Amino acid sequence: MRDDKLIQSLVRGFRIIEILEKSSQPLTLTEIANFSKLNKTDTQRFLRTLCSLGYLNREETKRYFLGTKFLSMGLSFLNTSNRVMRVKPYQKIPEDHGRNPWVNA
Repeated sequence: MRDDKLIQSLVRGFRIIEILEKSSQPLTLTEIANFSKLNKTDTQRFLRTLCSLGYLNREETKRYFLGTKFLSMGLSFLNTSNRVMRVKPYQKIPEDHGRNPWVNA
């Protein structure tokens, strides 16, 4: 279903990002085009743009994978998210009692 109120090129770019995020290994242009159901020319333009912005990296073997910009964005989210900030004080309670706060022991 196509929503005319959405920017379709942005939707396609995020589709490519999500494909790479779900892949356990870097993917080729052809693989990404097939998974995204885009033609190779459009896929190559999206990949080139995302690489130039730092969101993707390309190996010498011409395989693509997520760039470190996503790690930076994730860390920024963790540092600024209200939800994370509300949880942080409670993390120390189990640690103070010799327990790992992330494991039910």
